[in-house]
Amino acid sequence: MTALLAAAGAALLLTLTPSSGAWAQEAPKRLSDWLLEQPKAPDAYPLGLSWRVPEEVAAQSLLKRDLLDSLAGVGTEASVRLGAWVRELPVTGRVPVAVADARWLQGNPARDPVLQSNHRVVLPLRPMSVTVITDRGERCAVAHTPGREARAYVEACDANPVDRVWIAQPDGRVQRYGIALWNREMQDEPAPGAWIWAPARASDWPDKLSELLVRFLATQGPAPDGTKRGQDPFPGGKRVLTPFRVTASDWGNVGLLQTPTARMARAGSFRFNYSRMPPYAHGNIFVQPFDWLEAGFRYSNINNRPYDPTGTLNTGQSLKDKGFDAKFRLWTESAYVPEFAIGLRDLAGTGLFSGEYLVANKRTGDFDWSLGLAWGYPGGRGDVRNPLRFISKSFETRKIDVGLGGKLGFGSYFRGPAAFFGGVQYRSPWDPLILKLEYDGNDYQHEPQANNQRQRTPWNFGLVYRAARFVDLSLAVERGNTVMLGVTFHTDLDRMQMPKLNDPPRVPVAAGRPQGAPDWSATGAELARQTDWRVERITRRGRELRVIVDDAEGIHWRERVDRAAAVLHRDAPAEVDRFALAYRQRGAEIAEHVIDREAWVTERVQPLPPGERRETVVARDVRSTAVEESTLYERKPPRFESRLGMDFNYTLGGPDAFALYQFTLAAHGKLRLRPDTWVSGRLRLGVLDNYDKFKFTAPSELPRVRTFLREYLTTSALTLPNLQLTHVGKLSPNHYYSVYGGYLEEMFGGVGGEWLYRPFASRSAFGVDVNAVKQRDFHQNFAFRDYRTVTGHATWYWDTGWHDVLAKVSVGRYLAKDSGVTVDVSRTFRNGVSVGAFATKTNVSAAQFGEGSFDKGVYLSIPFDVMLTRSS
Repeated sequence: MTALLAAAGAALLLTLTPSSGAWAQEAPKRLSDWLLEQPKAPDAYPLGLSWRVPEEVAAQSLLKRDLLDSLAGVGTEASVRLGAWVRELPVTGRVPVAVADARWLQGNPARDPVLQSNHRVVLPLRPMSVTVITDRGERCAVAHTPGREARAYVEACDANPVDRVWIAQPDGRVQRYGIALWNREMQDEPAPGAWIWAPARASDWPDKLSELLVRFLATQGPAPDGTKRGQDPFPGGKRVLTPFRVTASDWGNVGLLQTPTARMARAGSFRFNYSRMPPYAHGNIFVQPFDWLEAGFRYSNINNRPYDPTGTLNTGQSLKDKGFDAKFRLWTESAYVPEFAIGLRDLAGTGLFSGEYLVANKRTGDFDWSLGLAWGYPGGRGDVRNPLRFISKSFETRKIDVGLGGKLGFGSYFRGPAAFFGGVQYRSPWDPLILKLEYDGNDYQHEPQANNQRQRTPWNFGLVYRAARFVDLSLAVERGNTVMLGVTFHTDLDRMQMPKLNDPPRVPVAAGRPQGAPDWSATGAELARQTDWRVERITRRGRELRVIVDDAEGIHWRERVDRAAAVLHRDAPAEVDRFALAYRQRGAEIAEHVIDREAWVTERVQPLPPGERRETVVARDVRSTAVEESTLYERKPPRFESRLGMDFNYTLGGPDAFALYQFTLAAHGKLRLRPDTWVSGRLRLGVLDNYDKFKFTAPSELPRVRTFLREYLTTSALTLPNLQLTHVGKLSPNHYYSVYGGYLEEMFGGVGGEWLYRPFASRSAFGVDVNAVKQRDFHQNFAFRDYRTVTGHATWYWDTGWHDVLAKVSVGRYLAKDSGVTVDVSRTFRNGVSVGAFATKTNVSAAQFGEGSFDKGVYLSIPFDVMLTRSS
């Protein structure tokens, strides 16, 4: 508070106009120091403080020119009026300041600007209004009222409907929000002096122009007060807006209860949902890899039907069913057009619950309405003739073939009679409570396995209560006679993180360079402590210091690079201008990160105007150079390494028990013969498992290459899953190879090799692997069984550059001696979490393959780094 008052004093001491103060001086000075030097002034407005840098004028002049060109391109009377006003506005060179609080800036020197002799600081008086710019090119100043959102200011100035506003806050932040009934969202209040650009719904202003305008207005500082200063145009009560939420249906996807909606969660969302509505219980896992795609996997339990109707399996389980779902957004909601989505339920399962739907959603304030048409299970009422019959009469008949499951039933999709469904979700004022009402498209008189259920009414009613930030509880009455209970755990995969409280403290960064000679042993040890990387050698080439890192791993590489740079800057001689981190994998140097010392340090000791910022860390290929290197530090890796841990194996969905598990102690060892050659192995000792329940032996028409799982897990308590010799190398730039032999995994041993072509910085790579293997004995000792084969694949890897999506296509021969193709597509978020799907199709028919028809699956990979308090 003291710092805030001290900053405010500048307006009275250095008043240039009735509404602003300014500073200029010869010697450089921190902004925090300048703020503390100013006398107190109650009417000063630190939120609107403006740091003006002449070097930014050129870039902002270009911004102004682009804005004027865009306005000229619109060619209306309003754009001419708006353009004339914009021409009068100055180009200020303003650079936003994080916080205009002296004490905060002193505690965060990297955010505390250094004021140079040609810089200016403007500290205005506190304005009392918010300025709305209408699409008629007029400016309307409205008295600021705490607690009011942008919509209230817009409605005070313009009666025309407005869907979106762009706000330039007085501190220079630029924001965009939906404010209409159909898209209203949580938002920051406009602060005194904010500019609000509010084009009407019926107008045709391009979004690009709107963004240019609000960015230029953000350089102007707070909007001046207008004629309505001091007025309150908003009589009556105020309502705090709560976020509009999407919630899970009984089936796990975003929806109401039994019915889906067209809504989507944000990209990166993850949900685990369990719902129970007798006789069904569903366990659902859904992810949102993109904002237009929702995908999920489900296990369903039908508690009034046996797992095996024939009784031959002699299991006490009830019937289980699994399936995959997908929903695609077709159209995004606008003021007059609803959001549309198309979806498929149980698209590659047994078909017990399979169905398709087309659904639309329209929002009106707190109500979100949905209406859709469904085929198959969700449209089981079947009281609507299929509208697609006009395309082909074949759409009138739906073929139901549960069979072995796993097939894509293209011949059944959107076929047969249909049914309407719909409903509404209401965001109640009793946050966090949501109410739901729906009309079900299923009458439950055509249930799988003749498991028909009585339905008193097609209307279902329920509520969702957010018990915690990541937990929703659901309660509903469905079919007019059945209570549904559900729970949903949800999170954002792309935002998962854990504060690294146990990481070592960062090395402070000083502006100057050291003058004394360093202790390179201490430097190497501190580099290893800060990065968790093994530092093999530190060398020097002229003005460049190189650090060779062996087998570097990690999720957040930039964090580790910055930590390493801080250590090197603290210790490296003053004449060193560059740091290079050279990464070696198994003895071969792969790539380097090069750090510009001066630029890196400058960015960390003060904020820089945009025009002075540059890339401080760049990646480059390993370069051979004639410059002689001098070795400053060297530490050979240990010849032998070992660690003790715990392994976990599991099997889900089998006839003997839904979940089988095994915990084993695992000893891992590695003996380095050379940097590029080593022997590795793993020894396991069983500790706890329930695989004694595993009795069922599935029939197979193919060689049993993976179905001896029970025998491998239960024959011996002490096993040797892996013991192999590996050698890797670099044939030439961009060409790598590996050869290996031994007991490669639990079930197979043999010899193999791989060649990989990976150009530096390329989005593509290509590899070929070949393996001659033999099936191991069930004891996992040194013996083998009779089965042997040669397997291998050619694989193309493609980093698409689109939303961090990686695609892999493999063609070759598999363990069962069949040949085919595997396609794998995944998205990896910035925190290392990845979600993906794969499918394999070979020359084995669905009937010969058996249950599932062909190999396919979805996967989710969460690195321990996002769950631990220390970087891993």
